[in-house]
Amino acid sequence: EERPSKRVRSDVDIDPLMTAVVPAPSSFSDPKVWKGHQSESPLLLNHRPSTANGVPIMLSHPIFSKFQELYNNCEVNQEECDFVLNLTSVMSDPFKDEDNRRDKFVEIVEQYFLRTCDRTFFGKTHTDECITMRKGLLRIPLAILEVKPELGIGSGCPYVQATAYYGRYIVGGLSEAHKNDHEQLRYSSCCPAFLIYLTGPYVGIAGAVYSGRASFDPLSPVIPLLFLNHYPESMLLAARVFRALKICLSELETYYENLKFISKNDNIPQQAAFPYIQEFDFNDVTIHFSYLKRIANKLTYVVEVSNEYESVTKGKLLVKFTRQYGLETHQYCSNNGIAPKLFGCQNIPGGWKMVIMEYLDGYSRLCDLDRQMKEEVQMSVMEAVQVMHSENYVHGDLKSVNIIISEGNVKLLDFDWSGKEGMITYPHFINRISIKSWHSEVCAGALIRKTHDLHSLDHIFKNE
Repeated sequence: EERPSKRVRSDVDIDPLMTAVVPAPSSFSDPKVWKGHQSESPLLLNHRPSTANGVPIMLSHPIFSKFQELYNNCEVNQEECDFVLNLTSVMSDPFKDEDNRRDKFVEIVEQYFLRTCDRTFFGKTHTDECITMRKGLLRIPLAILEVKPELGIGSGCPYVQATAYYGRYIVGGLSEAHKNDHEQLRYSSCCPAFLIYLTGPYVGIAGAVYSGRASFDPLSPVIPLLFLNHYPESMLLAARVFRALKICLSELETYYENLKFISKNDNIPQQAAFPYIQEFDFNDVTIHFSYLKRIANKLTYVVEVSNEYESVTKGKLLVKFTRQYGLETHQYCSNNGIAPKLFGCQNIPGGWKMVIMEYLDGYSRLCDLDRQMKEEVQMSVMEAVQVMHSENYVHGDLKSVNIIISEGNVKLLDFDWSGKEGMITYPHFINRISIKSWHSEVCAGALIRKTHDLHSLDHIFKNE
């Protein structure tokens, strides 16, 4: 991967949410209000707007990949079918106001979940409803519910409002009297919770974590809670989603019950702010590591391996999380000295891959070199790419940030899209809007060609 040219401030260094004066969640949900707080330095990484992106929450806690796996694949029984028949019949009706819709939804859901919901106070404001648990003196939210009476009726977005309630909880907990306990919880855990947002008869489920920043991802589509007896697929989806949520709320409660509080140590990076996976298998040995820092805005982390594994590897490694990876291409390039040494690529829950490689010290990114230095290394870069192409491998994303150099030694990085020419294609949502340097043939689903790699190199050395 790459070594940053200087200390990079990671997500855990500073959180504007902790010092900002934030409106009440009901006010924050108004687009005119949240736009002012989210555009420059977002307080909540909830994808509103599109630049308010955080680390995917599935990497912070396994409960969210468990939820998605369940709602995509779990079987439903008569209990779920009866529950959804009742819920859709009731939610299809009009209600005179938000309170009436919320109360009826909560009444039905409480019976199914076998849990009590209440209007939990977050400072001076309260949620529509919240499912909480006790841990010592603390009350911890497992799920936050926000309701609007109908589409187009009721101010603001229920999803944004639910994320604002979670943000308020992260800052101050549910009780000023137990603030120290809450801070210890926040240091020991990523504080996972579910969000349920209901607008009329349409419901969605999201997840929330605190990994140095309050981060959120929708976990389900918005599902119509309409009585669609001629479209059983829609009602079955609702049944699977609520069954998945019921199971995961129970597992989330168990997680908090078993959670051991950690005392804050300023000399050790807060591990709860990083992905939850802290081990990998190499040559039949399970190697444990701890996180040191995140590299810029990438899903790439510098980690440290303890001394007990020095016979396998020692010191620092890089761990990268991605949805797809050209393992074969990276391994070939590594064997030929033009990529970092590869320690493995493991599938992890939620459709993710974890790639483990050596940490390279003393390398500079090609994009950071001046024009004269680029000219001096141009031939070495071309030769490295020719080595890759000689076995019919293509890269697909040969930007100058993905090439690093030290004393003429070239390494290629980020093999996410790579593979054999004629067999591997570009992703569907390739950025052709703000990046104009692609070859004219590059588009969603197109085959990746060697000529495209060479076109990218030509652009680097002529135009950057």
